[in-house]
Amino acid sequence: MNNIRWGILGCGRIAHKFANDLKHAGGGILSAVASRSVDNAREFAKKFPAKHIHGSYDDLVNNPEVDIIYVATPHGLHRDHSIFCLEHKKAVLCEKAFALNSRQVSEMIECAR
Repeated sequence: MNNIRWGILGCGRIAHKFANDLKHAGGGILSAVASRSVDNAREFAKKFPAKHIHGSYDDLVNNPEVDIIYVATPHGLHRDHSIFCLEHKKAVLCEKAFALNSRQVSEMIECAR
């Protein structure tokens, strides 16, 4: 069975929870982490090792060893970051609050289609 190669966009508190839970999920591996600062990404990777540590979101979405990206940034950025990932042909997992309003949700869904 092939593992699903996860990337995490953002290295805050919710990213820590997701990475911790991913360790217990079958079929998924943490392939890459990204923060706006490579130092933050490195610090995160000390606790949750990943093959790729990125200091930019651009590097993460362009990484061919990432199948899906978990968006772990503040809610107000979910729309922009989800669409950014989708535009780079990456699958996305974005949890609540999914977006700030129904217009943003519609834009995200349309981009995914």
